[in-house]
Amino acid sequence: MIFVTGAGGYIGRELVPLLTERGAQVRIGAVRELPRDMEQGGSEQVRLDMADSSSLVEALRGCDRLFLLSPFWIDQVETETRLVDAAHRAGVDYIVKQSVAGADEGGAFPLAARHRAIEKHIRKLNIRHAFLHPSPFMQDFLLYGADMIRSEDRFMRPEGEGSMSFVDARDAAAVAAEVLLGDKNEDVGCRVTGPEAITNYQAAQILSKVLHRSIRYVDVLGDDFRNWLRAEGVNDREIDMLLELHQINGTGLAAEVTSTVRDVTGREPTPFVDFVREHRAAFEAPRQTVRSEAPSEEARP
Repeated sequence: MIFVTGAGGYIGRELVPLLTERGAQVRIGAVRELPRDMEQGGSEQVRLDMADSSSLVEALRGCDRLFLLSPFWIDQVETETRLVDAAHRAGVDYIVKQSVAGADEGGAFPLAARHRAIEKHIRKLNIRHAFLHPSPFMQDFLLYGADMIRSEDRFMRPEGEGSMSFVDARDAAAVAAEVLLGDKNEDVGCRVTGPEAITNYQAAQILSKVLHRSIRYVDVLGDDFRNWLRAEGVNDREIDMLLELHQINGTGLAAEVTSTVRDVTGREPTPFVDFVREHRAAFEAPRQTVRSEAPSEEARP
């Protein structure tokens, strides 16, 4: 049986049905209530108390594989290492951890350093493992970009001219499924990327071409971006994590392009232009709600 954490996120929502469709028994561990559309599908669900090691062991009992992904808003190192230890005690013998770009390069940034610490802990336990380091997800443009694109013909991020090999979360989930169902042991980070590295300025050009109107990328200061996210209702801890992630992206650490998706799944990774075409309606639909004012622009020519 495969124990899946983070089932309500980009990867988990795609991963669980991929596993069950192939006959795998899946138990979902959730720290928050899952969306209603995830209540079906042939998987078990248990609520997790991430501070209670004994209850975690019981939740993992009977599982032999673990997909490890925790939400931004918790104490990541303490929580994930506690879950890893519980998995070890419960008899889990294979852990697939979703990590982050840069974790295998010394962890120079706080977010990358935390993931690196968790990876080191897993290695110490001598459990079979695979570490997946995905590039930034294309779905981010839907989460906090689409509304501004369709209403103001622009999107904002504090990433400067950094190049990123954006990956479709569905491709990343397909890689995770194959790795979980196989017997591969990656003792180094496995980079999961899209087919090309582009800047946000180039992403704006692609959006403009597909949508047949001019879309701009606005490079904003971190504090301005923080204030905008806070006005959008994002909590401060999650904002901190997002800014750390954007910091990694802006340095080019997420620019590497690999053949992982093709090598593991047998299919080509989704190009950004195809993603935009598929989700064109999200960027063109009439504005449904009144959003907060955007922060002051620090646009580049």
